[in-house]
Amino acid sequence: MGERRWDVMLDRQQVIQLPVQDPVPALERVIALHSARDVLGRDVTVVDMRDGRRPVLRLSVPAVDELYRLRAIADGEDET
Repeated sequence: MGERRWDVMLDRQQVIQLPVQDPVPALERVIALHSARDVLGRDVTVVDMRDGRRPVLRLSVPAVDELYRLRAIADGEDET
């Protein structure tokens, strides 16, 4: 309402952050992303749609740890 923006809280403790202006198209984009790439079925904690140019995804801590581990392996570092 007014200049406030709304967050949509999902049952998997995920949050969709919507912009103040035109929140419905932003939510529709999240639904389209989920349909195409199963975004909400992954280890994503926040889908930030406040920047109309692109969504920003925040991963869970275990997902970030795994990403760093895989990057280290790809860079030839010891995987321990």
